[in-house]
Amino acid sequence: MRIAVIDKEKCRPDMCNHECQRVCPINKKGDPCVTIEEKAKIDEKLCIGCGICAMRCPFKAIQIINLPEIKDGFLTHRYGINGFALYKLPIPRENFVLGLLGRNGIGKSTAVKILSAKEKPNFGKFEGIEGEVKSFFKGNELMKYFENIDKKTIAYKPQNLSFLSVDLLVKDLFSQRADKETIEKIVKKLSIENLLEKSLNKLSGGELQKIAIATTCLKNSDIYFFDEPLAYLDIEERLKVSNFIKEISEGKTIIVVEHDLLILDYLTDYLNIFYGQQGAFGLVSGLKSTASGINSYLDGFLKEENLRIRDKKLIFNFNKNPPLEGYKIASWPSFKKEFSEGFKLEVKEGKIYSNHVYGILGKTELGKQLL
Repeated sequence: MRIAVIDKEKCRPDMCNHECQRVCPINKKGDPCVTIEEKAKIDEKLCIGCGICAMRCPFKAIQIINLPEIKDGFLTHRYGINGFALYKLPIPRENFVLGLLGRNGIGKSTAVKILSAKEKPNFGKFEGIEGEVKSFFKGNELMKYFENIDKKTIAYKPQNLSFLSVDLLVKDLFSQRADKETIEKIVKKLSIENLLEKSLNKLSGGELQKIAIATTCLKNSDIYFFDEPLAYLDIEERLKVSNFIKEISEGKTIIVVEHDLLILDYLTDYLNIFYGQQGAFGLVSGLKSTASGINSYLDGFLKEENLRIRDKKLIFNFNKNPPLEGYKIASWPSFKKEFSEGFKLEVKEGKIYSNHVYGILGKTELGKQLL
């Protein structure tokens, strides 16, 4: 199987000599494999996979990818002709926390949109897809999931939190979503009592993350989606949020997208691995126990599928190399500083040298961003 992917933002026919169309050997034979209107378009049935168009494109907008291990029938969703393609879907289970693991730009958010009914799968067809879900997932665990999706209430915590950064008090946002008793219960569990009187656009990234999680859980739902719920949080807060998510999973279906392998191991019961090529296509592995799935991901080899997804293993080397002290980049004396909000920062003297990697560690709201 072969797919051709064209980055519509990079493709600029008005600024090139239409090299992709001119060099295509199929076009030279008289068949319209590569055509250009507003953007370039490649007929995947005519394409022979030579990749000449991709090599000659001055804007690197074309990818020709051969996928011998994938069947056409696995295609779940595609963003238009020559767009990103997602193959298969994760399988959520009630009473369990399912993790989605994989690089960015490989289909996790697309899968979440489909499973949360925010987007309908098109199976690579761009018209006349009504009724396709039943035939596509027939005999699959997902059939039952999609049959009942209209009867379920769904809560979704998105990755991007910018929509919450508005001039509105936290307590006013909560009062729009739930009753006083429910608010008090969730606020206490997430330890965000001190944020109720603050405006949303004055919160830090970690604070805004916890408010987003609380807002998602204020209404009692059947299915919860959390897209990177631990970003901006320190380790203590990550554990607290993880415990909260595990607690609400009883009798519910929970899907979590996360990159932190340590917390993913702690939080989830099962996971699906997403692999493929960023911005071009993504595939979803079979369901795996969390420990087995993380090990397979680090090894770059999916044993059950007998498939290698990466050339090299991911190895964490905790052996410290001898210090290679380069030239001094900066230094500072001890100092104290007070801010108008009442926050006080005390810094000891220090130096920064080249050839060193420096980490800044500490809980949220202790001044790390000020450094």
